[in-house]
Amino acid sequence: SSAAIFPNSVMKSEGDGNEHAPVLSPQEQLLIYKKKMISKHFANYLTRVVGEILEDGGGPETFPHLPGSSLHLVNPALEFVKNVLVILDLDQDVKQEVVYLRKSLFAQ
Repeated sequence: SSAAIFPNSVMKSEGDGNEHAPVLSPQEQLLIYKKKMISKHFANYLTRVVGEILEDGGGPETFPHLPGSSLHLVNPALEFVKNVLVILDLDQDVKQEVVYLRKSLFAQ
């Protein structure tokens, strides 16, 4: 059971002992939150899910044969990772975190 991460968890509290730290704008807080979600939460979850997909096996027979399809899909884990990364790649603010995640997931 992992602790949930909310935007408030990246805000500076009044009693954090660092009175000279700049107060972050809402946009900066959101950026920090998104980066933390991808680098920590999504990375852990996706690594576990890809491991489970690899354990379960499966090959070309796990993909439906759609009429008119010319794609020859053979690896469910690879297709899952590619599709998730395409979606995460849509956010320009977290490009570097997605690059690290891509390298980590493709290394499995």
